[in-house]
Amino acid sequence: MKSLEEQLSDRTCLFFPSKSLANPTESSCASNLDLDLGSSKFYINASKVFTMGVRREGNIRPGVEAHDLTKHDTENRGEIRGSSAQFRSREKVLGSSPSLSAWRSNVLFVHLSRYSSFRSRIFSKLLVFCAVIVVVVLLLRYWMASKKYVFSNEEVAMLVKQYAGQDHEQAFSKVVVELRKRYPGHILPDEDLQWVFVNAGGWMGSMCLLHASFTEYLLLFGTAVDTGGHSGRYWAEISDTIISGTFRQWKEGTTKSEVYYPGETIVHEVGEATSVQWSAGTWMVEYGRGFIPSTLGFALADTLFSTQDFVTMYYTVRVYLKALMLEAGTLLTQAAIF
Repeated sequence: MKSLEEQLSDRTCLFFPSKSLANPTESSCASNLDLDLGSSKFYINASKVFTMGVRREGNIRPGVEAHDLTKHDTENRGEIRGSSAQFRSREKVLGSSPSLSAWRSNVLFVHLSRYSSFRSRIFSKLLVFCAVIVVVVLLLRYWMASKKYVFSNEEVAMLVKQYAGQDHEQAFSKVVVELRKRYPGHILPDEDLQWVFVNAGGWMGSMCLLHASFTEYLLLFGTAVDTGGHSGRYWAEISDTIISGTFRQWKEGTTKSEVYYPGETIVHEVGEATSVQWSAGTWMVEYGRGFIPSTLGFALADTLFSTQDFVTMYYTVRVYLKALMLEAGTLLTQAAIF
């Protein structure tokens, strides 16, 4: 069995440098705690160290000298409650006996190893978790930088600009028809197109999803009332090309806002945050590219925690899943699997 000094060292006992357990003298411990060494229980109070007894086949017998774990006739009394020993004592100080009850006030503090080990385990788990997150982010960045995309914001903007200034409903119909011609199999059919409310960042609008995958989305967006709020900060680049109305944007770090009109395109960069304001009757086509699932938290937060419009949340999730299924089917068809 390890010596008491080794046992206590394992439990991170910190002392003043002038003293050690190798030469114990009359002292007191700095704090109260239970100390478990081998089969013995020790209670350390502000003035002495007492043994709580030795466990022998389920029985607790009091009386073990602390420094060498040998039995002594002391008048200590131990009371066991559950798995922890609590001391209620009539103690006999052992005089000149070189026991732990003779320490001086050299102990700065005592910290049991189980707490240190617990913190070490938690720290190790957090370190592993952070490492996994970093690896996943790097892999996603590499995947998004190297994959082939269906759309580009330049192509979408050029298409939408042809119908800028027209009635937004007619313009939307023409845009959808043209998109189906250019990107067959990637635009939802008419029976799956649905205008759904969007509450996010303090503003309220409506969107009609046309396409969605894990890295892209394309939708019609707008509002019939004046509204504004926070743009959100995304792991995605978002571009909006206006068909009607006005789009006011106030960029982070500036003191002035800019107003955009039909035919103009606003690009919201990755990680950027702005204040946005749309006048009543503002309608546009929006294209996003990046890690799209990361945008859903912002898109659904107000619905979940503010409006609690779970029907709208259901519509949003349902149409997104439909778009994912359509995209998966198209990819499998192109790969000649089906």
